[in-house]
Amino acid sequence: MIQPTLLSVPISPSPRLRRIAELSGALETAKRNFNILTHCSDVDELQWLAVMTKRGETRDIGQMMSEECRLLDEANRTDYGRTEIEAVANLIRRQYPTALELRELVELMELEA
Repeated sequence: MIQPTLLSVPISPSPRLRRIAELSGALETAKRNFNILTHCSDVDELQWLAVMTKRGETRDIGQMMSEECRLLDEANRTDYGRTEIEAVANLIRRQYPTALELRELVELMELEA
């Protein structure tokens, strides 16, 4: 004799977790689409640095900052954040406030909070 089950609900992640999974590549996509490099520092407040590079840039973020720190800051090609996602979102927000990548990063930050 087969015992009937009262609750035969399939196991599935919540809509929030499903959306986080869908957005899992949003940070890397935004960094690639906008040529952004990031660096995590030891400073407690605003720990992440994001730098918008030029297409085809071959230097790493350390080389760029040591050679062009003032110029990058003056050109609004740097920004900071408490997390890597926040630093990238802050940088994109200034120059591309309506970008889909920005909306996805903001949504991901809200879902992860």
